[in-house]
Amino acid sequence: MRLNKNIGKALHKARTRLKMPLDVVIESLKDEGLKYNKGNLSRIERQIISCRADLLAALCKIYEVDINDIVYI
Repeated sequence: MRLNKNIGKALHKARTRLKMPLDVVIESLKDEGLKYNKGNLSRIERQIISCRADLLAALCKIYEVDINDIVYI
């Protein structure tokens, strides 16, 4: 296994698979105790900024995907 250099793209793919708008993700993150805005999540998906570990874990939980499927290829 290798580290995935396209984590943002993998997160975007997982979110779109669920047809989940960013607004819904933001609200779900609040339930996880994390405060993010649509702009930052969009920048992460476009790989402009990196994703923190706590956010990555929460997004994997929300998207119902194993973190290893996002981090490794």
